[in-house]
Amino acid sequence: MWSEYVASFDGKSWTGPIYLFRSDNVLDNRPALVSRRAGDLMVLESSDYRREIQLLTKRGWDTSLIRTYGLPDPYNNDLYASVLTLPRGHSR
Repeated sequence: MWSEYVASFDGKSWTGPIYLFRSDNVLDNRPALVSRRAGDLMVLESSDYRREIQLLTKRGWDTSLIRTYGLPDPYNNDLYASVLTLPRGHSR
């Protein structure tokens, strides 16, 4: 299971890493980054809920019944957007 984090560098210091919620997925999962203005970053990522499925399995859930309980399909990918405001000087 892989999750995405964001770190930024202003030329002098680092900010982060910042965990991106709902970014758990396979290894080759590439989020899209969009800077709408200086200090603002939108990250579009996908999740197949691997982290949640793993937690349910550890708690003894029969994950074959996931749809019965209205939980996400472990093979379904959904898109999420995270909007980050970076400190002054961190424009990208």
